[in-house]
Amino acid sequence: MPLLTRLERALGRLAFTDLSLCLVLGQVLVLALALFSGFDVERIALRPDAVMAGQLWRPFTFIFVPPVTSLTMTGAIFLAFGWYIFYLMGSALEHHWGVFRFNAFIFLGWLLTLAVSFITPTAYATNAYIAATVFLAFAYLNPDFVMYIFFILPVKINWLAL
Repeated sequence: MPLLTRLERALGRLAFTDLSLCLVLGQVLVLALALFSGFDVERIALRPDAVMAGQLWRPFTFIFVPPVTSLTMTGAIFLAFGWYIFYLMGSALEHHWGVFRFNAFIFLGWLLTLAVSFITPTAYATNAYIAATVFLAFAYLNPDFVMYIFFILPVKINWLAL
């Protein structure tokens, strides 16, 4: 029996449903705190030298750091669109693989990002690679995906040409 199947039988009840929605909502909350209350997002970003100095929350909170912390109107539109695309692709992967396997995929991405961040301990590590892997996994599983611009104009995305 494969390892992932055994893990799913043993730990499957601990998996979070709608994990991509939880990640998006966490990023929205952190962005709202940063914009409206002056919360310093760098306090929760992953910086390995700060983790080694005793700030043990950083490995768990960096996944909620939004891609931007200051917004213009155009930036807000693109950010909302990016969050929507991440949720769309994440929920499709969760439906295709199952809740536990999608959780394992995100957890493995988080763990590898955390491990690799210690190569350069003074630099900030971001969660951009986790979002990129969700995009690539979705592109691999759905090569003929059609996205509708303005919910009307169909645009077939040829992933192999990118």
